[in-house]
Amino acid sequence: MEAKDTVMSKEEQTKINSDMPSDAKYGEVFQSIAKAQAEITGRIMKQEGIKEMVEWVKEYDRLNNLFLYTPRTFKEKWQAQLKKWGIDKNE
Repeated sequence: MEAKDTVMSKEEQTKINSDMPSDAKYGEVFQSIAKAQAEITGRIMKQEGIKEMVEWVKEYDRLNNLFLYTPRTFKEKWQAQLKKWGIDKNE
């Protein structure tokens, strides 16, 4: 991920600005842009946190054979959750 992927584009900012009522004050426009940027940042932080957690589990499994002694139902639930998060089990 690059820094540009974490910042709202100029086009997105312009769209928010143009969607505001004509009598909107500058602070209201700024607040709308800041809120949209915060949503982008929050989504990215969640995605990165999930990836970090999955990497930790994979490393722990590699070192300790976590899944070797784990019930099959848990393994299936783990794979289903990875799929839900959009993470390939082989990554």
